Amino acid sequence: MPLDLKLRTVYDLPLEAKAKIVFFNDDLTASKLMTMGVLQNKEITMVGKAPFGGACYIKVDNQRLALRKSEAEMIIIETFA
Repeated sequence: MPLDLKLRTVYDLPLEAKAKIVFFNDDLTASKLMTMGVLQNKEITMVGKAPFGGACYIKVDNQRLALRKSEAEMIIIETFA
């Protein structure tokens, strides 16, 4: 049975869901995130979201980070159905 690969942004992840980082949509944002340890092929977990489309709280390699919605939407992830 083939896996159903789905690409979407980190901001689309539901709470406590995990995914793998595939790439970044923006080089400037990618550079900033990579210096903080958010790298391609790493597992990422959605820890929390602020209400009304605000910031989100993620975990990568036991490190927790708060991201603006615009930054989270630049991180493309893959999930499996």
